[in-house]
Amino acid sequence: MQSVRIEFSLKKPVDASEFTELEDHLATALRVAKAGHVDGNEVGNRSWTIFMYGKSADALFAAIRPVLKSCSGSEGATVTKQFGGPNAEERTRVLWRGRFRITQRTRKPGRRPRVGDVLEFDCKGGVGRAQAIHKETEGQMNGFWVVRVFRHVRPHDKHPSREEELCRTWVVLGPCVAAGLMRIVESCELPRRRRLPRLALVNPALIRSAVELDCSVDGEEIWERMG
Repeated sequence: MQSVRIEFSLKKPVDASEFTELEDHLATALRVAKAGHVDGNEVGNRSWTIFMYGKSADALFAAIRPVLKSCSGSEGATVTKQFGGPNAEERTRVLWRGRFRITQRTRKPGRRPRVGDVLEFDCKGGVGRAQAIHKETEGQMNGFWVVRVFRHVRPHDKHPSREEELCRTWVVLGPCVAAGLMRIVESCELPRRRRLPRLALVNPALIRSAVELDCSVDGEEIWERMG
């Protein structure tokens, strides 16, 4: 059983009916999506927390997201996904102005990447970004990762919430992260389609060039422009 909980900070006295009405809307959304159920709330001196349970934390979040985005009182609330029991992995989101912004999580140097991690790497004039979306566990690609590479070199301090995909490729991700060639900066939702690329394995230098030249790594154009 997995779960999602939403914690609202109460900076001033609020009308409890606002939250009970929100719980009803969340329960309806979960029921329609057949994703799970609301399992009550917990009220503290400065917080109101709503608990939801189902088979998939991602499915729970997908079902309630439209409700939260339409709720004017969601600003500053924290959404936490838990993928199992008390000691299971958690991913935290902060609701901000009706949009979902992922809080950056501190990672120990050399820590192993996980599916969903967003990776940052240095480029000329800024940084490039990619996301780990699949790790192969069998066959000739066993142990290799698929990343989707995002377009455009970005300033170091600019991390927009919406990314445009450039291409997908296989990469030996663990050693790249351990060596500092790619840095884990946050974690976010996976794309709906986890399409795997054709058989091709590239290094971080080629991925960096692809972002700088705005070319896919699996086309002829990148080699022509690099040559």
